[in-house]
Amino acid sequence: MPPPFDQKIINIIKFGLYLSLLTPLLWSTSLLFPFVTARVFFFRLLIEILSVLYLYIVFKHPRYRPRKTMLFSAILAYTVILLISGLLGVDWNLSFWGDIERMGGIFTWLHLAVYFTILTAVFKTEKDWKYFISTFIGVGLAVAFYGLAQKFSLFSVYNVSASRIDSTTGNPSYLAAYIIFQIFFVIYLSRYYQNKYARLLFVLLFALFVLTVFFTGTRGAFLGLSAGVCLFLFFNVFLSSKHKYRIISAVALATILLFGIFSIVFNDVAASRMPFLTRFLDISLSDSTINTRFISWRAAWQGYLERPILGAGPENFAIVFDKFFDPSFYTFTRTETYFDRAHSVFFELMATSGTLGLISYFFIFFVVIFYVVDLIKTKELPRYICISFAALLLAYLIQNLFVFDSINSLIPFVATLALLEFLRGQAVIAIEEQKINKNEENKIIFPNGLQKAIVAISILVVLYMMFAFNIKPVRAIRDAVKASRAIYIDNDLLTSEKLFLQALDYHTVLDRDIRSHFATAIVTNIVKFGGKLPKEDINRVFEEASVAMKKNLEYNPRDNFFNLRLGELYNMAADFQKILPEEAEKYLTQAILASPGRLTGYYALSHSKLIRRDYDEAIKVAKQAVDMNPLFVDSYLYLAQAYRLAGNTGGETKTIKAAILLGYDIPDRYGAEKIIQEFVEVNDYQGAIMILKNLVDKNPNDALLYGRLAMAYAAIGDQEKAKENIIEAERLDSSLKPEVELFLQKLYNGELAK
Repeated sequence: MPPPFDQKIINIIKFGLYLSLLTPLLWSTSLLFPFVTARVFFFRLLIEILSVLYLYIVFKHPRYRPRKTMLFSAILAYTVILLISGLLGVDWNLSFWGDIERMGGIFTWLHLAVYFTILTAVFKTEKDWKYFISTFIGVGLAVAFYGLAQKFSLFSVYNVSASRIDSTTGNPSYLAAYIIFQIFFVIYLSRYYQNKYARLLFVLLFALFVLTVFFTGTRGAFLGLSAGVCLFLFFNVFLSSKHKYRIISAVALATILLFGIFSIVFNDVAASRMPFLTRFLDISLSDSTINTRFISWRAAWQGYLERPILGAGPENFAIVFDKFFDPSFYTFTRTETYFDRAHSVFFELMATSGTLGLISYFFIFFVVIFYVVDLIKTKELPRYICISFAALLLAYLIQNLFVFDSINSLIPFVATLALLEFLRGQAVIAIEEQKINKNEENKIIFPNGLQKAIVAISILVVLYMMFAFNIKPVRAIRDAVKASRAIYIDNDLLTSEKLFLQALDYHTVLDRDIRSHFATAIVTNIVKFGGKLPKEDINRVFEEASVAMKKNLEYNPRDNFFNLRLGELYNMAADFQKILPEEAEKYLTQAILASPGRLTGYYALSHSKLIRRDYDEAIKVAKQAVDMNPLFVDSYLYLAQAYRLAGNTGGETKTIKAAILLGYDIPDRYGAEKIIQEFVEVNDYQGAIMILKNLVDKNPNDALLYGRLAMAYAAIGDQEKAKENIIEAERLDSSLKPEVELFLQKLYNGELAK
């Protein structure tokens, strides 16, 4: 038994491990990506504090040192592969530190690996784990209730009456992945309570968590959960020691399978009879989300073939996706075209960590299966508990086919691994600790003075890490949030500039993201300040944003986003200064080389050539974008702009007509009027009719629009449609009767046909 002071340190470590379970409850609107950054910074700071305390205990008490087990070795191997992959990958900085939006990266994974080590070393009794899991479920209840409050508009919660609940996680997929662990831990905890009231409580908890997953509307998680439950029931049919439970499991399994088969075969009937299942049953190859996932998976596969051993490096999927970006992506969505995740853990690992990363990842699960089988053989645990671990493993793996991990799911995943390590090693631990206790005084690793020095140095190192890699970034991100609000909401460019530069003065490991936010804010908002601020102020802001993006290019000179943003900055600066964009084309060409299928680079390059009055080249580049995806409307609009500035009205009207046929809806009346006039100038009355009909649909009580539409029909000789529309104009405005009579007279005399 450790001395009182050391026991207090151990108790503090345990308390810190309990605190880690609060992570999914945390968010802060004062930070960028508030549902991610707040909880990752909290978790990392907590683990860094615990690691110092744990190091002190490790030196003094050998029984708390990590054991060299299969699972520990598997996690260590996976960590080493990630490090090597990152070092040899495309962008080491991104691989190690991750970005603000996800807060992943090797650095965060190292904290999770330490988390596993401390959990397995400090929680040595069933009582420890019982309390830990009880706390986990208690936090899960709070998360679930918050989500249900969203669904049923209870209390004053954000995102009330959401069609898909996300609770405190900020994302339905994150919530579903987190709750799946709750469901199976409820089964585990039930082993300690056998009276009927406790059983009823666990049934209610199980139902509540399943309902929460259902309300997230996350199809991958629901499929994974269904598969996990089916696996649990299947094995229970054969392995349960009680005949009654075998029968119940068989009936439940048959019911679920028959219901699933019916829903798949008679999809339309099931959807009409059970509308609450519509999202789960509506799985179509025409679905935009499914198609964009397929595109990202194809890019991952191509990236894997290019770097099959170690991949492009952790967190570098965006680079792979950009390189193999398919222009057909725009057919399914014109927004959110930058994927920094493959939306599948397996495809992402394939692309970013290669074959070795995949093997080391799956080896962790292989060890888990081995542990579960071993536990069944040794009969150390009730069989249904062992089966529940297998079911959880399957549910987690299947949902990971369609989503990506976050801190919300990684913490319970690592805790599950630690629990399995404890359960399988109970007998081994008891034997080892007997040996350790007999010779504890003789098991000192270093001399006492050196131990103290190592602990002292470790404390200093961790304090530096806490400040440099967590506290400083938090302060910088808070300033970046204020800067964004200043420019987006308050329309205050100079205050925003000051705050962004203040955020960058912290010189943190996440500066690349703050620089990107700075440049994006300028690109998307600078037009508002033309003529309102002195020219020198605007030029200075352009220069600062450009310098920031050039610093980002030092991480990866071929990064598509950085080059594109820099090219756009130079284009806009040239527009404001009425000079040629000397630097823009260099960066925009590099952006296209980095992502040949991404159309935004062609748009920006075409614009750059228009500024230079190189109209032929501008049209040529814009046509390239049209040819790459002839179904995407935006490309036609950029081409039409190039034609207009080149003075080619015929080309412009022809291109706009194609855009309208593809569904382009002219956003404002003024723009529509200009285009109608251009159609009339080239005698393209069919094009004018298309736009006028669209305007009439939007303004059904505008008599003058009906009159103009009648004129257009008359011009092409369609007297019937012309008469129909001019009469409607008179019906809406009786004062037009003289003009209508004159129009009809000329119409019948053939004077209006062109």
